[in-house]
Amino acid sequence: MSENAKSMKIPKCLLKDEAGIAIDLGGSCIKCAYYQFTSSSDPDEKVDVTCITLPSQDVLESIRKIRIIMDGIPYKWDTYTMNATGFASYKFKTEIIDILGIRDMIPRSEFDICVKGLNIFRDQLSPERYVEEMDKDIVAAAYKSLRDYQLIMSKMMKEKKISSDTINRNNDDLEHNTANHKENTIQSKIPLTDHVDNNNTNIDTNRQREEKHRTVDAENNMHAPTAINGNNQGQGNTNAPYLLVSLGSATSIIKVGSSGSYSIVDGVPRGGRQFISLISLITGAKSFEDVSDMLEKGDHKQVDTLGVDLKKISGNIHQGGDMYSVIPDNATAYAFGNAMWKTSDDFRREDLAVAVLKPLVDDLVGTIINAATTHAVKTVYLTGGFVNQPTIKSFFTKAIVFTSTKKRIKTEFKFIQNGSHLGAFGCLLCV
Repeated sequence: MSENAKSMKIPKCLLKDEAGIAIDLGGSCIKCAYYQFTSSSDPDEKVDVTCITLPSQDVLESIRKIRIIMDGIPYKWDTYTMNATGFASYKFKTEIIDILGIRDMIPRSEFDICVKGLNIFRDQLSPERYVEEMDKDIVAAAYKSLRDYQLIMSKMMKEKKISSDTINRNNDDLEHNTANHKENTIQSKIPLTDHVDNNNTNIDTNRQREEKHRTVDAENNMHAPTAINGNNQGQGNTNAPYLLVSLGSATSIIKVGSSGSYSIVDGVPRGGRQFISLISLITGAKSFEDVSDMLEKGDHKQVDTLGVDLKKISGNIHQGGDMYSVIPDNATAYAFGNAMWKTSDDFRREDLAVAVLKPLVDDLVGTIINAATTHAVKTVYLTGGFVNQPTIKSFFTKAIVFTSTKKRIKTEFKFIQNGSHLGAFGCLLCV
């Protein structure tokens, strides 16, 4: 969340004035979008809309930086009425008008402006113009993690069967008839097969078949990641209803209908502001640039307890073999497990930052997928400043692919290009 500028091309016909600017004053950062027409008279021209992000610690200081940008654009700003969104647009309305030297500023509903802005994208732009494709390497890594998970489950079920068979054989020496009776009773309750023989071979065969099908599903998806990227979707509102998920300071989930009507169907107080606040408390970080740098250098495996750690602790002390032997060495067993009875000084700041991020992302992805399942939508659009940082977006990508494939969710999950600025784009377009 820095001042580094990005841009997005918008058809000239969608923009009202020769120049324009809009602001989204969010809880964790300020997003600004602005443009200026060229001398071309071509109505089909694509205009570069520039996006910048500024800190929200001092709102008015960031507004002064925006004024400097406006001074470099020749336009009669004193005649301009600016749309803005975010709670601070109400609080600082008078001060913002004075600093920017504009005629007026109209605060807009954030949800309303984001829904309208996204619907304009969907109606007027081809998907590749506003949908950001998921990183193929991260998608592939997610499928590998899923295969590892499936192998763990298969091996655990196999170990459980071997252990059960060993116990049954020991009991046969003492109470042969009673043991046979119990075995038959247990087998009669297993729903995985039509027939179960005394050796449980059909149970094992059915479990292996189920695991094979799941693995094949994952393999098929790996060769077609566009099923998740969703870049083959047509224009317009043909896939409504859809969910718009705003991953900002908190998380809001909005269901949008084909007519443009919408309702807030879920929301949690967890998101970017919680993450930044926790990192500030734990590491002493003073800016998002500092947090971003830590995320790129950190490794959660130093803070979390992994499978390899459990194997060092457990040894072969469990009846029927070591139950932890099936867990991959790099799999997380306990989040923050290595931090028990320690302080933050015992770990690198970078490692703590990533360790805080991972379970938060997993939790939010679970909430999003549950909402998609509950409301039976075909598409989920992901926006907001929290997923603007590359490392954070990669964690969301991996969690979405892993969880949605594991649960066989048919919904397409799409990141919006410059999605952190959807509110500012909406303010520019919806006039």
